[in-house]
Amino acid sequence: MKKVIFATVFALAGILCSNSFAQEAHHGALGDGGSIYLRADPVNKFFLENTDNQDLALYFHLQGLKKELGNSKRAPYNLSIVIDKSGSMQGDKIENVKKAVNYVINQLTAEDYLSVVTYDNGVQILFESQKVESKDKLTGKISSIVADGGTNLEGGMKKGFELARENKVSHKANDFINRVFLLSDGQANVGETNSDVLANWCKSYFSENSISLSSFGVGTDYNEDLMSKLASNAGGMYYFISDPEKITTIFQQEMNGASLVVGKNVVLEIDIPEDKADLVKVYQLGYEKKNGKVIVHFNDIFSEEQKSVVVRFKLFQKTSAPIHFKCRLVYRNANNEPATDVKDERKIILDPVPNKDQLAIGLSKQSSEGYTLQVCSEMYEDAVKLADVGKYEESAKMVKDAMDLMDLHFKKFGEHPFLKEVYTDLSEYAATIKDMKNMSNEDRKYSVKNHKFSSFKKRTRAKF
Repeated sequence: MKKVIFATVFALAGILCSNSFAQEAHHGALGDGGSIYLRADPVNKFFLENTDNQDLALYFHLQGLKKELGNSKRAPYNLSIVIDKSGSMQGDKIENVKKAVNYVINQLTAEDYLSVVTYDNGVQILFESQKVESKDKLTGKISSIVADGGTNLEGGMKKGFELARENKVSHKANDFINRVFLLSDGQANVGETNSDVLANWCKSYFSENSISLSSFGVGTDYNEDLMSKLASNAGGMYYFISDPEKITTIFQQEMNGASLVVGKNVVLEIDIPEDKADLVKVYQLGYEKKNGKVIVHFNDIFSEEQKSVVVRFKLFQKTSAPIHFKCRLVYRNANNEPATDVKDERKIILDPVPNKDQLAIGLSKQSSEGYTLQVCSEMYEDAVKLADVGKYEESAKMVKDAMDLMDLHFKKFGEHPFLKEVYTDLSEYAATIKDMKNMSNEDRKYSVKNHKFSSFKKRTRAKF
């Protein structure tokens, strides 16, 4: 099925044509008064006239302006840290988590707000949202945490969001870095445990309140699908922490990026031409379909950070007229003091052509790169899921199909170094699948989480 979808855009495109394409900047252009580059293009600018049931794909790529912290002040944090202190966290895990949280406290200033929630069978507020002024008092409370009990991830996560939201409202903190850190080493087994239900709740809360969530899975027993879905649907990052001693380093990476925010409350809206086309799929972020629009919430964009999204439509109406898509990127330019509102409006036009030969010359190199990344990353993650349930042959075929599709792209447009990294990951995973039948249970769990994390990083933090 994935191969058919991809062929819609690429197989008609004259695969054996020359690779001599000019190297245009991938990131697109800045809008007036903006701090985020936007590329808004069709993957193929042509479609077949008077032909229905065609796939149309649009590619959107965002990249933050380069920003040096220098003497400029970073935005204050409104941060809530949610800590799993169930029985399985005993020992090195909880001790390293406490060290990492204390590291965060020592990096924050008196202008930042922090709350900490712990959860086991129940939910406890270790301390309410407050300015980080008495650091010794706060770190002392963190050091007192003792691991015991079950895993009420739902309750802990919701309480963390609630504390961050209440503080955001009471202090009018729209221009703060509003974030929840969620840590867990296990499976949710108290309260709601369904990953789709929890992810949808997370998406709704994120879109309504512009508070993102980054998830941190510790060890090899947590639910990687749940943790990655929560982060994807709440505009954050997902981390696999195989070694508890690395938790502090991972926290440091997350906070360093957030210190260089250039765009706040970033939202992409795409108007659907509902008289001609239906929405089919959005890769890979959480989104809403509302009032004739596709709405994607990115929340914060940091210095030189890249985010991309591919949107597929199905043309159901035969037409010989151009198809117009209107879109807009709305956000707060955090490079300005105070931050200023930006609305970057674009129009995407697809033109009809009479035959497949003309259709073949309508591809965009940059959009095709983004499309290749998103489709093949999804196939990679599907392959990991198949192998996780013992369907090794199906998993191997999925990986081969993804590599074939990337080869197809490389033949037409040449190899991009970042896409080549994805290709190498797929190749290495193909070799791993052959050995999985003989792996120990622990090694197999590690493999699943490591490859899931690798794919997540590539598709959510591209380097075009």
